[in-house]
Amino acid sequence: MAPPGPDPGVAQLARQGNHGRSTSLLAMLLESIQDHVAHAGVFGLVEGVLGVLAFGGLLSSLLGDSAIKAGAIVAVILGILGLFILLAANRAERRQQSQLDRRLLRKYLAVLEDRFDYAWSTTNWHQTVNIKRNGDTFETITLTLVADCDLLDYFSIWLGPGWEWPSRLQRKVKVSVQTVRIGNEGGTRPDISCAWFHHNRIAITVHLGEPVSRGQEVSFSLTLVWPLKCAPLFRGQADEFTLTFSKLPSSTVSLPSLYYAVVLPVNCNVCYDAVGLKRGNDDYTLTGEVNNQGQVEVILTADNVPPNRRVGMRLDLTRK
Repeated sequence: MAPPGPDPGVAQLARQGNHGRSTSLLAMLLESIQDHVAHAGVFGLVEGVLGVLAFGGLLSSLLGDSAIKAGAIVAVILGILGLFILLAANRAERRQQSQLDRRLLRKYLAVLEDRFDYAWSTTNWHQTVNIKRNGDTFETITLTLVADCDLLDYFSIWLGPGWEWPSRLQRKVKVSVQTVRIGNEGGTRPDISCAWFHHNRIAITVHLGEPVSRGQEVSFSLTLVWPLKCAPLFRGQADEFTLTFSKLPSSTVSLPSLYYAVVLPVNCNVCYDAVGLKRGNDDYTLTGEVNNQGQVEVILTADNVPPNRRVGMRLDLTRK
């Protein structure tokens, strides 16, 4: 009797196993390359490309074969394209994961605030917004807050433009936070986390190095670089610069001191009105003056600003 031939099913499984092994090796190779590129960054990518170029140039110089030169050029081009694709895909994946992590962090911070009456009050707010002609802003904020809970570990600030600002510019918004200097003490940078909501609103959470006990005060200074934040103002549209100091619904604690200044470029005239404040009822002043650089500054000062009320100014720009 002739020996039995190989089982077609076994042969098929064997072929699939070999193919799967090849695919697995290729996937492992691509994964290792992607991991190297992700950890090495742009400089690692440049080093790798320069190494391939140097090796190809050395071979073509030694052997002088046009075929080797052409092959080296093709290999370099394919290698560059492949590495760039891997790097772009890896960055996109990491960016999506980072955005998710930030949104979840902000979500559970809000849950803690509601569940455990985690609260603070702002006692002083000093903000200056410098605007360029293209609508870019450079903002400085100095604030003092007091803990209204047993232990305050963090606080959050929500900021945003008053229009459908393009979300593609989110990565260009730069935020920096420092403790306020008192003599030789201060100026250190606490940890911060930022999360975007509704495309054009950012929640900046400052994580305190040490918790603040009830009734104690802390002061910080923030700087923000925000591209095109006030672009509509220079396109002939009125723009509003407003703030809301939110408190618990039952709270009646007011903001003792508010200073809000908007600095316009040179050779700009502006009309302005108060928002959320009424003469005779609220203690505020709204003035426009020219500084030493020839720039118009619209300055709002107010005392005892009620909680949960939107206050600020409306500006309408004209050119001289």
